[in-house]
Amino acid sequence: MQTLAAYILRGRIQAAGFIGLFGAIGWIFPLSFLLSSAAAALVVLKKGAREGLLVLIGATVFCTLMASIRFGTPVLAIVNALAIWLPVWIAAQVLRTSRSQASVLIVVMIMSLFLAIGIRYFVGDIEVFWHDSLIKYASKIAIVANAERQADVIKVLALIMNGFVAVSFGLMTMLSVLLARWWQSLLFNPGGFGEEFSKVQIPALITVPILVCAILVTVVKLPIPPYGMLLDLLMIGLVTLMFHGLAVVHFFVREKNLGNGWLVGLYFFLVVAAVYVISVLAMLAISDSFSNFRKFKKV
Repeated sequence: MQTLAAYILRGRIQAAGFIGLFGAIGWIFPLSFLLSSAAAALVVLKKGAREGLLVLIGATVFCTLMASIRFGTPVLAIVNALAIWLPVWIAAQVLRTSRSQASVLIVVMIMSLFLAIGIRYFVGDIEVFWHDSLIKYASKIAIVANAERQADVIKVLALIMNGFVAVSFGLMTMLSVLLARWWQSLLFNPGGFGEEFSKVQIPALITVPILVCAILVTVVKLPIPPYGMLLDLLMIGLVTLMFHGLAVVHFFVREKNLGNGWLVGLYFFLVVAAVYVISVLAMLAISDSFSNFRKFKKV
């Protein structure tokens, strides 16, 4: 990884080529977008917003040529530039100027909220849109649900899909910036990434509205339109708080010298039981936003 990061920072051509190549590969293997976006963020973190913008212009030109040759249209290259690289460029610049991963989390959360609201505004009845779209794939859904429950499964999926899209956008953006920060740490400040991440703390001003959303969604019965929007906000908020909760866990594992096995176990369960682990981490984050457990590190 250190060699890869050094290569990306070697010059504009190397950076633009890498970002453009993996951005194009992302059309087939979406996880490649993570490497592409992280490379863009690394350039911004090390060399500044202007240099990052120039590199992204070069990457966009590369992707435009690839998309035009392969698909006959540059649309996918424009999507890369505006929907993937531009948000990462903004988030990386926030981290470069603030040196606070918590600030980046808040900015990414806001961008995700705008995305969720924007989709609802332009599409209209987003639940109906997703319901009609999912009906086309009802045979695949039948793999996990019998015929009697299939309609209920589709209804639930239609309700959460808009939030899922916004959460996926936010996760990709934040993970790209964090990966870039880790690369930067490997090259110029070994160990600095872990120390910076362990300080992440979302203020109570933000955690309280997320908690209110959780109560409204799970306890109060609301009509579908506001319920759907609140569910979007809750999903985005929970993922934001997840990073805060992870930072608390990382801090104490590091402070108490507990060993990496604890973190391996945590991330394993985060993958296999995501809903439950994210909920626990979110509750930990909400508590920490008021109590700041890390100030008791020497107790």
